[in-house]
Amino acid sequence: MTTPQEPEGREPFPAPPPLPPLDEPAATAQPREVQLAFWLWIATAVLIFVTSAILFFGRNTAAEQARNSQVQGMSPEQLEAASVLAAIVLSLVGVVLAAFVGWTATKLRTGATWARISLTIAGIAIILFNMIGFSALGLLTAFAAFGGIIMMYLKPANDFFVAAKQRR
Repeated sequence: MTTPQEPEGREPFPAPPPLPPLDEPAATAQPREVQLAFWLWIATAVLIFVTSAILFFGRNTAAEQARNSQVQGMSPEQLEAASVLAAIVLSLVGVVLAAFVGWTATKLRTGATWARISLTIAGIAIILFNMIGFSALGLLTAFAAFGGIIMMYLKPANDFFVAAKQRR
């Protein structure tokens, strides 16, 4: 069996016609400020997770300190149980907050304005909470969150979010 021969000068499969141009503008590249804000928020999430792990694994130290304290109306055993429960609950809240901040930071890179608002609210809460305890790790976490908030609202970042909103 032989293959059919094409007439001279004709290709067996012509090239398809070009695609029509899209009406949407090309996706805007992320400005350096948005990338820096993303990494500051990831650092904040990691620091929150580390703080939660330290709190969780240090719960026995908190229980010992509660046992040695003198509080009227509570026995040493009740104080110990309350301090262990508080450490566990705060650790779980910290892990959930770290996961939320990390996930929301990934959405920030797409230009989602709701992510910027959510991170701003979470960042203010993180800053206020870490100013109460005033530890070195808490201070570092607060500075990372503060830097993330500032970077999200600088002009190039703001222009990126406005352009992303118009694309939708």
